[in-house]
Amino acid sequence: MNIKRTLPTIDAEQRGEFPIEKNVSAELIAEASTSCTSCGSAGCHTAGCPMENAIPEINGAYQQAVSEELKGNHAQAQQYYRQAFDYSWQTNRWGLLTGRLCPSDQLCEGSCIYRDTKQGSILIRGIEYDTHQRAWQENWVTAIAKPAANGKSLGIIGSGFGAIAAAEMAVEQGYQVTIYERQPVAGGLGTIGIPRLKITFAEIEKYLTRLQDAGVKILTNHNIGNDSATGSSFASLAQKHDALIIATGKYQPKQALPADKGGNHMLQAIDYLSCQSFNHLGLPHHYDSQQLNAKDKDVLVIGGGDTAMDCLRTAKTLQGASASICLYRGAQSNIRAGIKELQAAKDEGIAFEFNAQLESISQAGGRLQATCIDGRQFSADMIISATGFDAEDLPTMFDDPQLPIDSYGLLAVSEAIFIPGTDPFDAGLGVPMAGFVTDYPRADGRAVPIFAVGDI
Repeated sequence: MNIKRTLPTIDAEQRGEFPIEKNVSAELIAEASTSCTSCGSAGCHTAGCPMENAIPEINGAYQQAVSEELKGNHAQAQQYYRQAFDYSWQTNRWGLLTGRLCPSDQLCEGSCIYRDTKQGSILIRGIEYDTHQRAWQENWVTAIAKPAANGKSLGIIGSGFGAIAAAEMAVEQGYQVTIYERQPVAGGLGTIGIPRLKITFAEIEKYLTRLQDAGVKILTNHNIGNDSATGSSFASLAQKHDALIIATGKYQPKQALPADKGGNHMLQAIDYLSCQSFNHLGLPHHYDSQQLNAKDKDVLVIGGGDTAMDCLRTAKTLQGASASICLYRGAQSNIRAGIKELQAAKDEGIAFEFNAQLESISQAGGRLQATCIDGRQFSADMIISATGFDAEDLPTMFDDPQLPIDSYGLLAVSEAIFIPGTDPFDAGLGVPMAGFVTDYPRADGRAVPIFAVGDI
């Protein structure tokens, strides 16, 4: 089966940094027939938000601001916008990011009492983004509080969202913080793994700059291992700092097909998205930009999560692929991507094939042939695997076998910190977000505590 070339694309001059969904507006909010504070349920705040944001209060103040703005009372509107931000800031300092990336259709908006009405859920994520965007524009975001220095230093390996949050909290406790990032730019997957279709680098950079203004050192192009020319050994970091946090995330791609089934013909999502991001930022990299450019090519993406949607949309919308098609092994009802992700992909001309379990890939005549177990075949110029990520082998990567690893390849923690409200069995636990790993022995006989943050 050849991929149809009739799907629409977006002209090159229209490609660039634009979000997955349109910003909320006063007119859009005013047209809503329901008020967030009138439901009497607040499921968005309780069951729907792991951060336990005060969503009814945020939205109530925001809607009051819109009402005043439409009346021409701009000063009063600003006061209510500021009030909405103050409510939000108490539990969430990351509104520019969560307002674009949080799977709200599965969380707060999915728990909204109006979700099944004609109007649909209150635009919680859009309101959150606009609230924080205004706050940055109006200089309502305060500098990180710096108490008297406690005389101790903290090293953080990785610079993604978890690392940024940990650094901010450490500064507020008086630590001198240094972040070590192996890539040429900080921000983790938010910078290199998420396309500018969803967030801009300028939004991530605001949080990095805020850290640097508070005295945090961010060292890029810095590897952890025994090659002193490109970084530091793990032991030397333990010798240098009073504590270490590992926040490296999960970057090892899962293999959709073994090599003997043609898996060697597949590109990996992390490589594809990273190359696009580095090119967008004008940074040097080791990727083959021509090989990872989908312009005028037929592209298959294997997988059905948000990363698969990122690859499909990058190929079609940013790079100008002739066609971009998703092969997902399960039914449409089981696809993991969020509703908004799916809708954005469909709006941009992405095609979907469901129950398409890949069996093999072969190469013939300069083209790739993907065969599914039910006999369906698809011809393409590029095939990208986006089937998830595992943890990298940190003891090998850091050249230090002392780090304890569990059966999943993650850092083994003896004491975990959990995200409130994420335990499906309501046993008081939930999704672990950080934890104590081990006491690492230093050359001087002291022990340095090692912690883990985020996906690792």
